[in-house]
Amino acid sequence: LTTDSLSFCSKLLNDTGVAIAPGVDFDTVRGGANVRLSFAGPRSDIEEALHRIGAWLG
Repeated sequence: LTTDSLSFCSKLLNDTGVAIAPGVDFDTVRGGANVRLSFAGPRSDIEEALHRIGAWLG
């Protein structure tokens, strides 16, 4: 989708209200094409976030 994980995460947050971590935070060399998700929280919140991400991705 992109090699700019920071912009991808920022746009996702602005458009959907779902926060994910840009891969560049964990690997400055190759992390630009990756993101990290946390599955800590109530199942219903996780399912809603995944639904929003899926709808956003199309």
